[in-house]
Amino acid sequence: MDPSCLSENSKARIYWKARYNQDWSFKLVKTMETIQASEAKTHFLRILDKVERGETVVVTRHGRAIARICPEAPTSKERFERAKASIMEIRKRTKPVSVEEILSARDEGRM
Repeated sequence: MDPSCLSENSKARIYWKARYNQDWSFKLVKTMETIQASEAKTHFLRILDKVERGETVVVTRHGRAIARICPEAPTSKERFERAKASIMEIRKRTKPVSVEEILSARDEGRM
């Protein structure tokens, strides 16, 4: 079928079907792109661009999956910096608490 004869709506539907599937719970899940090893060798930089955008690519050899290229998970240092920034933001929004207030809150329900 010649893609030039399709309407924009049909093209969007075909793209959607190629990129997304429904799992058993009918949630939309993004399908992974599969690519042959020989093609991966030729277009490796293009694959890296897709992975950098958050996609996962499966490399196959003779129809059998042999590798999965996926985005790198954030490092613990990055997680630490995000947590630290979050705590500092909370500290800016709240006023300081005295020791007496902390002890009073702790002892409030005690007899």
